[in-house]
Amino acid sequence: METPAGQTVNLQLDAQRNRIEAAEAMEKATRMADAGDVEGGRATLAACRDAIAHTPSAEADYALSHDLVGEIAGLEEQYQSASRYRSVGSKMSKMSSASHQRQRAVHSNAGIYAGGAKHKKAMKMQWMSSISSSGFGTGSDSD
Repeated sequence: METPAGQTVNLQLDAQRNRIEAAEAMEKATRMADAGDVEGGRATLAACRDAIAHTPSAEADYALSHDLVGEIAGLEEQYQSASRYRSVGSKMSKMSSASHQRQRAVHSNAGIYAGGAKHKKAMKMQWMSSISSSGFGTGSDSD
């Protein structure tokens, strides 16, 4: 399906699509490498990296897409040989794929999803403030 001519691309949606495609490519690359095709796994990651790099959100330097391109490039380095993949790459790929599927940060991509925790904390503080100002939770029964 193609975007109609003249229609602007929603960069947030484009970046989320990139996130899903990256997680799927990481999973596929891991399955291939686990089956002995480390070169095929690296090629899968390279194709995904190139595809994401040419999306509207990456070209607009949208943070999530930009970070995905860098993370995939780092994973590709771990697919240089079967021994390197077994010692580091398989764990990194599985961790990164799970992280992007769940939108949760891990040590290798801490900046990508860090904003969610700040947003959640701000919402909780606002909610707690509204409870205390409305009289709820103060222990008084006015009925």
